[in-house]
Amino acid sequence: MKTVRLWLEPDFEIPRFQRLKSEIVKIPLADVFQKGIHPWACGGYSESLAEKIVDIFNEDILKLPDIKPLGHCADISHLLYAYYDSRDSYLESLLEKISETIYFVDQLTFEELVALAKERLRETWESSIVLQLLKRVCHDFNEMRSFLKRADKNFKISCYADIEAANLAEILNVEDFESHEQALIAEGLQRPNFRTTQFIKCITDEHGCLKATDRIRDFELTANIKIDDDFEKLVYNGQAEGDCVVLQPGLNRCPVKRAKAREIAAEWRTDDAKYCFTTSIEQLGRMLESDSFTIEFPTLDYKRSRDSQTSKAAIEEKRIRIFSIGTYLTEDDSGDRIKKVLRDHNVSMTGRKDQLLEKLAQLAVQIYQDYLPKLDDHFRQNRFINIEEKRNGIGRLFPVLKDLDIGQLILAMYILKHLRGNAILEATHENNTYDLIDLARSIVKRDVAPEGCFMRVQ
Repeated sequence: MKTVRLWLEPDFEIPRFQRLKSEIVKIPLADVFQKGIHPWACGGYSESLAEKIVDIFNEDILKLPDIKPLGHCADISHLLYAYYDSRDSYLESLLEKISETIYFVDQLTFEELVALAKERLRETWESSIVLQLLKRVCHDFNEMRSFLKRADKNFKISCYADIEAANLAEILNVEDFESHEQALIAEGLQRPNFRTTQFIKCITDEHGCLKATDRIRDFELTANIKIDDDFEKLVYNGQAEGDCVVLQPGLNRCPVKRAKAREIAAEWRTDDAKYCFTTSIEQLGRMLESDSFTIEFPTLDYKRSRDSQTSKAAIEEKRIRIFSIGTYLTEDDSGDRIKKVLRDHNVSMTGRKDQLLEKLAQLAVQIYQDYLPKLDDHFRQNRFINIEEKRNGIGRLFPVLKDLDIGQLILAMYILKHLRGNAILEATHENNTYDLIDLARSIVKRDVAPEGCFMRVQ
């Protein structure tokens, strides 16, 4: 597990002040659950932590009393730093902005602040800085002219361009702006914003690791399992109490997923449970190191209370599976739908609708003959009987030709061709009442259609 470690170090230009620094470090998994250390890059919940940090940052107790009334302890908003390019972008951006714009000190008086600003200005004194100071303390050209004349009576000024062209750094010095302390601070320290160094102790543990709560209990553990050629997620809702972890899987009726859940429990449990099992934080850490599991904290919210997620398991029902033919193109369909199928099979789409139906029937015969060996092989291994069920869509599709655009039409032809006694579907029987082209024409014209559903028999 990883988190972010925070610390303060002296500013490169003004060592009297400190800047926030950060790095990503590894921590024991137990520190997340038992100490509330923030789990880095484990979910899209960094926004609530950014809000929490901003709330702490804006507390009056962390502001410097001598300079707060003068506007040098301004509040910030996490919304200014909200990006959407990564899971922890809110937090990363906020920490970066605090590092760039905030000075941290133990104590600081207004007099010390002015003295530091003057010192900084003397080190960097040049005409461009003087011009900016003039703009801060003077409202218009006449005030600038008067200010400069007081420093050098011989300085000739007729327009603003004369001021910009002058070597202001030689005409004026820091002491000339002695009575304009806020301008000196703003220009010398670039509008500084301050907090006490206690801020970092409010959002870290004794090792500097980021935390905003005392403990984290709920999490989500995901295992990727392979079913056929696809990967499916097996998701556990977990709760950590002390050194123990309880994992509860969400299960549907998929037997492969259920078997995998039993396998995982047998390998990692510290009890004898088959599905919902108990393990240790140490064991959970090993599970994550195996790269077979990933951990998330979807209910972790540092601002709002959120309920734990609930795992559900479907009750496996015992029922006889029945199969039926799906919908297929007929004369009731639009010409555009028929044309689309013809186009996908490189068949001419010209002609009236009756001509399109004829082309569809001829295409069905061609594809039927192409797939006949596959259909024969499937129905030799799987025998079905017809049952009286008139409602459409009651059964599942036959597990063959499901991905073929006119597969259900081909199946309708095959069933009518191989249905013996209107009851038994078997590959070895062939009904010669229709030849293939007449059969295809009759089906698309809705003269004949397979009725009912089919039940597999052993």
